[in-house]
Amino acid sequence: MQTQTAIGATSLLSIIAFHLLISDQLPDVGYLTKADLLLMGSYFFIFLTLAESIRTNRVFVRAKIDKSERIDKLCRWVFPPSYAVFITLTMTV
Repeated sequence: MQTQTAIGATSLLSIIAFHLLISDQLPDVGYLTKADLLLMGSYFFIFLTLAESIRTNRVFVRAKIDKSERIDKLCRWVFPPSYAVFITLTMTV
């Protein structure tokens, strides 16, 4: 469980670094660009994965191992396709 949280935190730091890197190269405009939508969605999905990791860890600590494994498996099936749909919709708008 600690590995999932570490990967989530590393992902968050990576997306922040990426955001800072591309923000210097994009012009200042008064509307959201596709890059802005992509970054905001990525922040949201990373937040969801971190929240899921914390939740499953708390359930695991309470000795409800089966429940924490079910939550983890469900999220492993739900999050990646959801992110793929988000990316597809963002890039086609």
